[in-house]
Amino acid sequence: MKNLALALAALGLGTVAASAADMPGRYAKAPVAVAPVATWTGCYIGVNAGYSWGDGSSSLALQPSVAAFGALDPAAFAALGGRYTGSPSGALGGGQVGCNYQSGIVVVGIEADIDYLGASETASRAGGVAVPFAGTIPLAGTVSQKLDWLGSVRGRVGISPGSNWLLYATGGLAYGNTSFSHQFVQGAVVPSGWAGALNNDFRTGWIAGAGVEYMVAPNWTVKGEYLYYDLGSTRVVGLPFNRLADQFGADGLYTTKGSIARVGFNYKFGWGGPVVARY
Repeated sequence: MKNLALALAALGLGTVAASAADMPGRYAKAPVAVAPVATWTGCYIGVNAGYSWGDGSSSLALQPSVAAFGALDPAAFAALGGRYTGSPSGALGGGQVGCNYQSGIVVVGIEADIDYLGASETASRAGGVAVPFAGTIPLAGTVSQKLDWLGSVRGRVGISPGSNWLLYATGGLAYGNTSFSHQFVQGAVVPSGWAGALNNDFRTGWIAGAGVEYMVAPNWTVKGEYLYYDLGSTRVVGLPFNRLADQFGADGLYTTKGSIARVGFNYKFGWGGPVVARY
């Protein structure tokens, strides 16, 4: 009996010890699930559409000077020189590719885009030269500028104050394809004057702006942005036909620049993966 009592006591102590050993596991706090936080790190591809309005100029420069033309007829020729119209305006659409890297709330990246415009702008002026015993000889000046497409390669830097929002500034290289032409004509029966054309002129310049982007899903974003571009100036020398007078001419002067407002949609491949929230 004594041995049986000792065995039962030993068994009871072992059971209590085992239960005590299991208590930390039974009453330990369950691990808190960590939620992934959206990140802007990754590469993307997308489309955009918007509108571009010109801020440049198209004009005729009378050679050798406006004063020299004025000596021929102050009331007629001088009015044909100067600014005619601005750069082309029109709807645009295209696509973009880029990559971002996020560190904290700061996001840096690079983006390249190209848009089709097909925008053109043409303006004309008409006048006449009064000739004794011959009536009035008609005069006409016409300038035309076209912007076929516009692209850019830009750096981007911004902040993400909330996980789904990105506010950014952007700037870099702009490039595009332009066409220019002008004509200055006197007379109707046997016209004389100068005309010039420069087609498919590839030009480069700068572009800068700002925008806001929103992550609607881990791999999809929507954005709106404003950009200002400047492709510089071009001079097109007028070539004479049925020469009006020696050393007289009319060159075309063109400045191509303007503003862009557009919206875009991007699909992000996400090579950086989600950022894990820690508690």
